[in-house]
Amino acid sequence: MDIENVNQTLLDETISKFSQEPVNEQGWSNRTLHLLRITLDKCKKRYEKHTEASHKCHKLHRLISIPGIITSGIATSLAFWVVGSPSSATFSVSVTVAVLSASSSILKAIETTLRYNEQEYKHKRAVDVYGTLSRRIEINILQPDSDAKIVLNDIKKDYEIAVTHSPYISI
Repeated sequence: MDIENVNQTLLDETISKFSQEPVNEQGWSNRTLHLLRITLDKCKKRYEKHTEASHKCHKLHRLISIPGIITSGIATSLAFWVVGSPSSATFSVSVTVAVLSASSSILKAIETTLRYNEQEYKHKRAVDVYGTLSRRIEINILQPDSDAKIVLNDIKKDYEIAVTHSPYISI
């Protein structure tokens, strides 16, 4: 059983037991606040990991797309030059145009296949979701004035949705 399942079990147990140890009239206890802190830590770790993944995807996208743009531009310019002055065009210039065109096509195919820009966007969305959830948890830890059972169920549901819909990251 992994840590997330243990924490999820703890959350389920806490929701069923916190009527036994209320601290205030809304049902908050030290145990429920501790559970919120655990969930907050998990959200912050996922926030950091998705931020790192977003930056990595951004760098990889640029690493592939910029050389593709440059080689495409050079190949196009040389092709126009070869067409414009066929007498001065040599075999080596024609081979260079062909190699640059092929390189450009390969880089574009790699960019399209790997979709680093799309992955970057998905990780950024996950960062937003975990950041918002972390702020909600922090507010409830600092000011537990709502009904604890409702808050814990809402946070549990939102956390599960975030984990399910976010790109995979290893923690």
